[in-house]
Amino acid sequence: MISVEKAGVELLLFGSTASDSGVSAFTTTRNGVGGASPYASFNLGLYSGGDVTEVRRNLSRLAGALGVPDAQLCLPRQVHGVEIGLVDASFLKLDAFSRARRLDGVDALITNVPSTVVGVTTADCVPVLLYDPRQRVVAAAHAGWRGTAGRIASRCVERMAALYGTCAADVRAMIGPSISAACFEVGDEVFGAFSQAGFDMARMSFRHRDTGRYHLDLWEANRQDLAGAGVPVSQMETAGLCTFTQCDRFYSARRLTVHSGRFVTGIYLCQ
Repeated sequence: MISVEKAGVELLLFGSTASDSGVSAFTTTRNGVGGASPYASFNLGLYSGGDVTEVRRNLSRLAGALGVPDAQLCLPRQVHGVEIGLVDASFLKLDAFSRARRLDGVDALITNVPSTVVGVTTADCVPVLLYDPRQRVVAAAHAGWRGTAGRIASRCVERMAALYGTCAADVRAMIGPSISAACFEVGDEVFGAFSQAGFDMARMSFRHRDTGRYHLDLWEANRQDLAGAGVPVSQMETAGLCTFTQCDRFYSARRLTVHSGRFVTGIYLCQ
């Protein structure tokens, strides 16, 4: 990923779209201030227990750095499900209360409205961004293990096709910073959920030789899901940055507990 600074905010840009003037895809960081505090520096999570006033101030800073109005930075209240929301012209006309209700319980967002950011907040879970350059549609999905097992990424591709005529072969996919397989130890029930869902476990899991516990590769699982939907593997970019090992740069719920900050991975169509 390519690090840039805009208005005092560090943004990591995905290389596969960085030179495309029609879209911007990014991930935020802890903005240069790590440390032990679970909410230190540029926390963007409204629902993770931090100071809401400070979070809103940070979100406004992010919108300014992206060059979009605050009201066009759209982030759902995620619940580790597979519900997909639509951010269209009618949504943007709603008042703040109505918008919040529409974003409640949603784990992915789709839009074709320029200068409107759709994003997700994470701290180890996998953020997945999708871009259809032909139909000019983007999506952002929060794919924790439950969302990944529920195939939220391919569900977004299907929804983009139903709403806007997206062809999976045109889609570019970006998998953002999140916990790596080396650090993502799981119980037998999580391993079983993926196995029952039809994932190729030989390619996305291993049993640790010392602990005997399974480790899962959620990056590979999402690649499998997207490939199964028809997205070419050659059009997938994986950041390869582990939030657990780089918790000074990114928030990590496994390192700092769930009561900690969140960073944003988002995408928007440029005018």
